[in-house]
Amino acid sequence: MVLISISAIFVLLNGVKSESATDVVNSPNAFEIFDDLTKSSKYDIREHPLSKGPLRVGVSVSINALGELEPTRTTFTSQLTIREVWTDNRLSYAQIPNHPPVIIGEADLADKIWKPSISIANEMVSSMVTIPMSNKMVEIFPDGKVIYSFRIRSSIFCAVYLMKYPFERQFCNFYLESWLLDDEDLVLEWETEKGLDFVGHYPIKEYYYTGSSISNGTVIRPDGVEYSTLDLEVQFRREYTWYLLDFYFPSILVTMMSWIAFWIDPAGAPGRLNMAVIATFTYVELRRLTATQIPRVGYVKALDMYSVIVVLFLWSTLVQYGFIHSVWNRSGALYVSKLSARQVLKSHIAPSSNRRQSLGSIAVANPVSLESIDENEEEQNNSTFSRNLNSKLQKVMRDQDERRLSAATTSSFPDSTINDNDFASENGDTITREDNRYKRMMIAHANKSRHRAKRLLAQREAVKYIDKKCRILYPTAFLAINIIYFIYCFT
Repeated sequence: MVLISISAIFVLLNGVKSESATDVVNSPNAFEIFDDLTKSSKYDIREHPLSKGPLRVGVSVSINALGELEPTRTTFTSQLTIREVWTDNRLSYAQIPNHPPVIIGEADLADKIWKPSISIANEMVSSMVTIPMSNKMVEIFPDGKVIYSFRIRSSIFCAVYLMKYPFERQFCNFYLESWLLDDEDLVLEWETEKGLDFVGHYPIKEYYYTGSSISNGTVIRPDGVEYSTLDLEVQFRREYTWYLLDFYFPSILVTMMSWIAFWIDPAGAPGRLNMAVIATFTYVELRRLTATQIPRVGYVKALDMYSVIVVLFLWSTLVQYGFIHSVWNRSGALYVSKLSARQVLKSHIAPSSNRRQSLGSIAVANPVSLESIDENEEEQNNSTFSRNLNSKLQKVMRDQDERRLSAATTSSFPDSTINDNDFASENGDTITREDNRYKRMMIAHANKSRHRAKRLLAQREAVKYIDKKCRILYPTAFLAINIIYFIYCFT
């Protein structure tokens, strides 16, 4: 009984196997179907699939590998897989019984069917990937849908702009356009919303991928005919970490090092000068070492702008030292109307003739210090000058009173106005020019407001004042310029 059951199962399985084998043998071969569809009597490879209306071709691009983006050559290399999809009703085989779900072949099948002539408009050099064989693949579906894929190596022209180097973003475009058929016969469309797929993740030298965008349109050629086009824009940003560590941070440190001179005593001239000179030569060497890594273009880059900023700060430090040294070694004190950098600079560089005359015979051997300039000591500084003027004025006034008493006995003498002619002695002699000058100086001195009074400032105190201001001015200005600079670079 068991033997009969085993025999029955064996016969049943053998029958199923024979039936499956018969189906496979009796089903038509996919390549036989393809050969039958592409017979020269049925299919013309030169003929457009549609007799009326434009044929719509869907396109998608996959980037398998990214090469180097070369700013100096304005080229961008990559390995691409371009996928084209369209419908050719002449290749439909849905009516054939037991047809395969898809016919897949390589270059030998792809070369026997009509394909849209699509070119990369901005390519420099392109070649088909042929290892181990020509990388072409075609898929034909029962309804006549055709998917044609091929791999190429292409060097694309990319307009590289380095205005914000090394913080720039680059936009490289792939312009795909119909080469043979105009937009009345063929219209290119993006197959997917994204249009681009990354298959491989290969880093680019100094750049990284940030995104892409797609668009379509038409282009008018010299013959006046419009052709359908597709635009794929790939976006990259430069990796700037190396530049921050190798150029920007050292430049900032060198600039800050030059400010140490503001804390060195002005008497130590060699120390101040050495600090400024060392900082300048250090930056020159730094710039020389990084120059080999910077692409040469005919316009100013952001990195060049920063170099100019640093050089100006280093140069201004040397100029500040020269000015300080000049003030320190001057023969006399500074004569200023108020304590400010502008007044110190004006008094030292271009003292006016009025200022020299107003000094008169005042001795400058004991000028006041920076801390002693206040309202009380201002009066003390002017006390000697006032006493001299008062004594002269008292003598003039006594002579005037005596003349008035003498004149009152004979006639009425107005005293509402005092002028230089009133200052005459009893014997009719006029007051000397020196008396008149002292009288005018006394009146002018009395009418000056306290906050406008002239001050004498010692060289040492002037130098300390300038250094104190520079300790705040230089870092603040450098910080503000850096903020503006990096906002410009990253926007």
